[in-house]
Amino acid sequence: MAIFNVFKKPQIRQFHIEPRFYDERKEAMQERRERIRKELSEEKSAQHSLSKGYLQEKRTIDTSSNSWLPTLFFSGCIAFVLYVMFY
Repeated sequence: MAIFNVFKKPQIRQFHIEPRFYDERKEAMQERRERIRKELSEEKSAQHSLSKGYLQEKRTIDTSSNSWLPTLFFSGCIAFVLYVMFY
């Protein structure tokens, strides 16, 4: 086989590069979209955390201001039962 390779011309090695198309406007548009999405998501998360904090604060205020109602009702029931028993 080495004998036959001596008489053959080596083929030129070729490679194929596909040209790449770079669109600056498209890249800039994608960057703007990503930046805007990021800002909107941060804004939504900030609003969510603010509303969540407000609701938690409101819930704690409501429970603390109304915590005496069950106690008052229970003591009123006991007083009524004692009044009926001893009167």
